[in-house]
Amino acid sequence: MLPLLLLGILQIQSVQEPSDLYWVELQDVRLSYCGDPAGAGEVSILMAIGPGQMALMTQGSSDTVSAYTNHTTKVAGERLYLPQHWITNQTVTLYFMIRERDDHLPDDILVPPRRITVELNEQLFQEHKGFHRVDLVEDAFKTEDGYETRKTSLGLHFFRKKAKDCLFRGADPDRFFSKENERTLYLQELRFLGTSQLIGGVERRQLQSNVAADAKPQDIEVIHKRNFRALLRYREWLHVFGDQPESAEIKSLFRSKIQEINKRGIRVGDKQGKLFPAFTEQDLNLLLQPL
Repeated sequence: MLPLLLLGILQIQSVQEPSDLYWVELQDVRLSYCGDPAGAGEVSILMAIGPGQMALMTQGSSDTVSAYTNHTTKVAGERLYLPQHWITNQTVTLYFMIRERDDHLPDDILVPPRRITVELNEQLFQEHKGFHRVDLVEDAFKTEDGYETRKTSLGLHFFRKKAKDCLFRGADPDRFFSKENERTLYLQELRFLGTSQLIGGVERRQLQSNVAADAKPQDIEVIHKRNFRALLRYREWLHVFGDQPESAEIKSLFRSKIQEINKRGIRVGDKQGKLFPAFTEQDLNLLLQPL
C-alpha cells in the first residue's frame, strides 16, 4: 500500500491545469429607463468577482458612464477573468448590478444584482465571435401608440485562450488570473479614494476632507483615525499581490495616493478655513512604512 503522503502527491500531480481560460469584457449598455427627467443618467455598471466584491466593468478616469434611455451606449470595458470554479459543463453564472450616480440623493439601484447564465460553447465563439447580449430587466411603458417594451441589457464580449498560450507567473494560471481580478478591483477603489465610491456595490465616502467651521480639535482627531483606518485596509490588501509582476508598481501607487490625500488635507469651513493634514504624523509614518 502506498504511504498516504505519496498517495497525496500522486493525486496532486494528476490534477491537470485548465486547457481553456475565459474572460469577459463589457462593450455596450442599453437602459430601459433612468431617473433623470431628460432620459439620461450617470451610471456605474458592476460585475461580481467574489463575495462582497463588485468590480466596475468600465475603464477610464471616471467610475460612471453617461447613458441614455432606450439607446445603446458603447463603452470601454474592463476585461475580467472567469475563474474555473465558476464554470460547470461549459456554463458560467455571472452577477451584474447597475447603479445611477448623478442624483443629489443617495444613489439608486437601477438593476439589483441579476444572475445570468451563459453557455461557453462553440456557437458562442464561432458563430457569434464571442459576443453575447444579456437582458437584465424588461419594462413596459405607455406611449401614444400603446405600450412599448424596453430592456436594460449589456453587450458582452467573451474571450477564450489556451492556458499554454497565456503569460502568467507560477504553476497555476487560474489562480494567477483570478488574482488579476482582485488587483483590478484594488486599483479601481484606490483611484477613486476621496470621492463617493462604490464599495461592494454600495456607495460610500471613505475619507473626509472637510468639516464644519465650528469643528473642535477632537473632531479633527476622530477624522484622522477614520481616514487612517480606511487607508490601513488598502495597505493590508496589498499583501495579496506580493507575487504579482506589477507588485512594486502597485505599492508605489499606494504610497503616492497616501501623500496626495495627506496634502489635500482636512479643511475647516470654506476655502479660507484652516487646513489640517489628513493623518497624524504617527499614522502617516505607519502607512508609508516599507512593505
